[in-house]
Amino acid sequence: MQEMEHWRPLLHVALGQRAALDAAPDGAAWRALYAEACRQAVAAVFFTAVERLPQQQRPPRPLLLEWMARTRQVEQSNRRLDAEADRIMRRLRQDGVPAVLLKGRGVAHYYPDPSRRMTGDIDLWLGMRLADIVAYARRYGAKARGDGAYSRGDGAKPRATCLHVDLPFSAWAKVEAHATPSFRYAPLANRRLQRWLAAQAAVQFSHRPDWAGPDSPLRVPTDRFNAVYLLLHLYRHYLSEGVGLRHLMDYYFLLARGSLSGAAEDIAADLRFLDLERFAAAVMYVLTDLFRLPPELCPIAPDAARGRVLLADVRLSGNFGQTDLRYGVPSAALSRPARFARKCRRLLRFVADEPAEALSVPPFCVLHYCWRWWKGYA
Repeated sequence: MQEMEHWRPLLHVALGQRAALDAAPDGAAWRALYAEACRQAVAAVFFTAVERLPQQQRPPRPLLLEWMARTRQVEQSNRRLDAEADRIMRRLRQDGVPAVLLKGRGVAHYYPDPSRRMTGDIDLWLGMRLADIVAYARRYGAKARGDGAYSRGDGAKPRATCLHVDLPFSAWAKVEAHATPSFRYAPLANRRLQRWLAAQAAVQFSHRPDWAGPDSPLRVPTDRFNAVYLLLHLYRHYLSEGVGLRHLMDYYFLLARGSLSGAAEDIAADLRFLDLERFAAAVMYVLTDLFRLPPELCPIAPDAARGRVLLADVRLSGNFGQTDLRYGVPSAALSRPARFARKCRRLLRFVADEPAEALSVPPFCVLHYCWRWWKGYA
C-alpha cells in the first residue's frame, strides 16, 4: 500500500480537504504520481489539486504542461460527449422512447467540475424490452464501418448482450442502450434485483435534474437510486475485473452531497435485500479512510477488514483492472479465451466470501456467449 500513501495527500487537496502537501515531491515522485493518476483514470481531477498547490510545490514545468494538456483533452471530450448525449436524448424523445442517462454522464454532475471526470461510454436505460431495442437499432442500421460510424438502414443485427444493445447514434462515442440497468450472475439474486429495478423504473424515467432546463430531454437517476445502483456496478466489476479509483470517486461525490442522510435506513434495507451489505461495508471503509468521508454520511457501517482488501485491490487493479499484472499481461492484450481464463482465476479469490455470485460467473459467461452466437449478436 506504500504507493497509495504517496498520492493520498494529493487526493485530499483535489477534494478540497487540505490546501497543500506536507512536502514537495521531487521530479521522479511527481512523474509516478501522474502515471498513477492516469492509470486510475483520475488525472484531470488530480490536476485540480495541482492548480491549488502553492507554486513551490507544483510539479516540474514539462510535466505540468503535459498534465495540463491531458486535462484539457478530458474537458473537451466531456463537452463533446455532453452535446452528443443531449442530441441522442432529444432523438429518443422524438421517437417516443423513455430514456435515462446512466453511470458516467449520469453522475458527472456530482463532481465540483463535471468536465474533469474521465469520459466513457454513453449508457442509457430505455423503457423497452431487449428484443425491442434490437429492432429499434436495426431501423437505423447497425453495421459498423472502419471509422467507427454506422451505415444507415441496412437492417444488420447490432452487437448486443443480455444487458445492452449498441445503438448506431454516434460516429465516435459508444452508445449502449440498456434494457435493464444491471444484473447479477447468480439467478436467484438476479431475480430479486430485477424485481427491485422494475419497482424503481417509473420514478427514474420521470426524474429531471434541477440543473437541466425546462425543455431539456435529460433524465438521470435520483440520488436515492444511485446509492444502490452505483454500488451494484462497483460490485459486479470488482468480482470479475477489478475497479479503480474513478468509480469509487463517483460514489464519494454522491454521498458527500449529504442529500441522502435522511434515507440511510432505506438504503441500508435495499442493500440487505439485494445481498450487497458486505461489499457496501467494504466500500464505506475505503470512502472514510482514503477519501475522508464523514462516517455519518455512510448508509452502512464500514468494515475495516473487508475494506483493506478492497483498497489493496484498487491499487493493484487500476481502472476496470486493465493494468492488473497479477494474472499476466494486461487484459487488453489478451484474446477472448485468455480473458475468460483470467476472469475465472480472479473469481477464485471470492468463492469463500461470495460463493453464489463467484461460482455463477463461469457458467453464465459460457451460456451467454452461446446465446449471443445463436442470436447473431456476438
